[in-house]
Amino acid sequence: MSFLPRMVPRYSHAPMGCGCGMGCSSNPGCGCGMGDDDALDPSKVKQLQVEINRFAGPSVAKAMRIRDTKLAVTGVLDLGTALFAVTLLQRRATSALEQGRGGQADLTALIAAMQNPVSYVSSNLDGVVQAIGLYADSLGLSGGDMPFDAKRALTDPKTMAIVGGLALGVFLFTRRRGR
Repeated sequence: MSFLPRMVPRYSHAPMGCGCGMGCSSNPGCGCGMGDDDALDPSKVKQLQVEINRFAGPSVAKAMRIRDTKLAVTGVLDLGTALFAVTLLQRRATSALEQGRGGQADLTALIAAMQNPVSYVSSNLDGVVQAIGLYADSLGLSGGDMPFDAKRALTDPKTMAIVGGLALGVFLFTRRRGR
């Protein structure tokens, strides 16, 4: 198991209820990022929530489980999602350090990230999603199934190229049969 001390940041003195202890992004001087969700790609946040859910639920072994119920996949980066993400990254860094593949600096940076997890996750979202996904894969946890997004699937260049190639093939095939 992890040798990390249980870190519980103090959030009781947040003036606007954002949970960061620094105020809210609508207040001057707040750097929590709670109100800056518009700058984040909701599909990336959904992917993060899906990856975190790979560690949740009764089907996951108790030693790897981070919570008993799955997170709601909303696409909004809230404090709970950020805390779970940083906790999983700490587990990953601790495991790597124990196996001699990681550095103490990585673990120290993640411990410091607990002071403001929303800001840390929002500024490193792509890397956090990838790291948690790779960690879940390395533990053999079931795949993170992203909810289907038809608009995104249809505008993906790879999908468009495949569909276009298939349509061209069908067109050419039916045209030759007609001769």
